[in-house]
Amino acid sequence: MKPVVVEKTFLKSPQEIWKMLTEVSHMQHWFFEQIPAFEATEGFEVGFDVVSGTRHFFHQWKVVAVTPNQKIAYEWRFKEYPGVSVSIFELFPETTGTRLRITSEVLVSFPEAVPEFSRESGLAGWTYFANRLAEYVT
Repeated sequence: MKPVVVEKTFLKSPQEIWKMLTEVSHMQHWFFEQIPAFEATEGFEVGFDVVSGTRHFFHQWKVVAVTPNQKIAYEWRFKEYPGVSVSIFELFPETTGTRLRITSEVLVSFPEAVPEFSRESGLAGWTYFANRLAEYVT
């Protein structure tokens, strides 16, 4: 499956956006309120449940790459479903702030019968989160 890529530009510094991406107290406001903890450290793992309709998606994240104020990547797995993806958040300084690029790439396919795993759902979801982050930081 072709990776999902979403970009958004913010009138904030990379350091400010980095905090929003990596500090759990901020992540709970724009990303998932269920996140119990988060550390921008390679190898850090966290899990939390998200309900979508009648389905549960127990998220299992593992941080796989960190370059402070520039890039963080983590694997996404789900306890209930096979499949693995990686989400990469990259920050690029711009003259008026920071451009965020979110790339979500499937490494091992998820079940096609689950609508939340479609590329369209992924694009809609990442667009939604980028917009929520934009609302949160203004």
